[in-house]
Amino acid sequence: MNEPCGALTMWVLPLQDLFPAAGYPQHAASNPHYRIHTFLSDRENIADVTAAQFAFYYDTNWHPVLLAKFHGGNDLYWRRKRGAVAASGHFEMHRLHWYHMTVTWDRSLGVFCVYANGVLIATHDTSHQGPLPTQTCGSMLFGGNPAFAYSDIAFFDQVLSPSEIRTMFLAEAPQVDAHLQESLERTYEGKGLPRLDWAPDATWKEALSLPMNRKEDLLAFYHQGANNCSHVTDEGMRVTTPSLDMYLALDPSKSDLDASKVDVSRMYLWSRQTFEGDLHATFEFKLLQHGGLCLFMAQAAGMQGEDFMKDYPLRSDGAMRMVCWEDVRNYHWEFYREMLDVRNDLVSHACLKNPWFKPMSFQMENRRWDLDRWYRFEFLQEGNRLRGAIDGVTVMDVMDNSFDNNGPVLRNGHIAIRCMMRTDMIFRNLRVLNRPDFLIRFK
Repeated sequence: MNEPCGALTMWVLPLQDLFPAAGYPQHAASNPHYRIHTFLSDRENIADVTAAQFAFYYDTNWHPVLLAKFHGGNDLYWRRKRGAVAASGHFEMHRLHWYHMTVTWDRSLGVFCVYANGVLIATHDTSHQGPLPTQTCGSMLFGGNPAFAYSDIAFFDQVLSPSEIRTMFLAEAPQVDAHLQESLERTYEGKGLPRLDWAPDATWKEALSLPMNRKEDLLAFYHQGANNCSHVTDEGMRVTTPSLDMYLALDPSKSDLDASKVDVSRMYLWSRQTFEGDLHATFEFKLLQHGGLCLFMAQAAGMQGEDFMKDYPLRSDGAMRMVCWEDVRNYHWEFYREMLDVRNDLVSHACLKNPWFKPMSFQMENRRWDLDRWYRFEFLQEGNRLRGAIDGVTVMDVMDNSFDNNGPVLRNGHIAIRCMMRTDMIFRNLRVLNRPDFLIRFK
């Protein structure tokens, strides 16, 4: 593990399904590390991955899930002194299925990867300039967890190529589960993504239409957070948020849960208008620089469906906690993701239902974002079915459920566009179609 470059392979059999799960304080009563399912660590207390200088593990927090870290500490992204880690945006493991897990590293290049069954699942932060620091792995590796069975652990003093890893998996696998392999390749390699061919019928009505290149269009939004970072251009509304350094300077703890200062490095554009029932929202966007993140929020309302922007004081903080950790329920789709702690080597998408932290969808596309070209965003909700597309390619198609301990199917509220720090984008031609519930119920 201390060679300048190398690879680790191992076969892992989960004895239970592993998927992100909501955590509560009582879950940690006996084991403070209950979320951590460690494959290998250089610490005998293998669940305490913070103390490890090398650890390969599964974390049932919603994100990131599958990690291989080469530096001590935790939260290796959101601090000034960072460390090398490869992390996935999402991963799930199905019980009684063997997974061929591979970790590769090249310390001099700063390249760290994790594969499952020959499919690339996790990478380092490709937006970082130069290699991130690593630390020496301890003299022994420890494993063992009641959730797993292991087999055939091997080490290599060279980086295995993707084709070598795939060949090794196919040669060693007693049998290949075609359905599981298809799912991995679709999710992480973007294979077979369908088109979203949809047109509204007469029950849909236009509720909002803004070219977003007129100053009066700004009045349609409540600007929260970095409220001086958006301005109108001839092309559309340009949003340019502050740098990462400004965010780090705001609060030494870098915690969205207990930040003591108002975060003006990130921002929201909230629609002042609310919508009810089925929803179709489209707009176009152009990226002017790499490295940011933008998400769309839909059906955002108070916990009983009330209008939180009218019933309670307006909020001014641009921090993430309003998306996930506070009392505003919503669907949030991260459609542009090049932030530090996500898969940013290729286009990735993630959707959650909040504030329950319910993962709805994760999808990779086999392409990178281009600068200075227009993309078309499309969000569609019909009943409890949510779909999303970029340039007509479906990257989300999921069903919500009111009866799974994660609140009702969300049917009313505001929409919002939220940009994180170091984001520079232009938006134009926002259009919202609506189909009220009474038209659906009684048609």
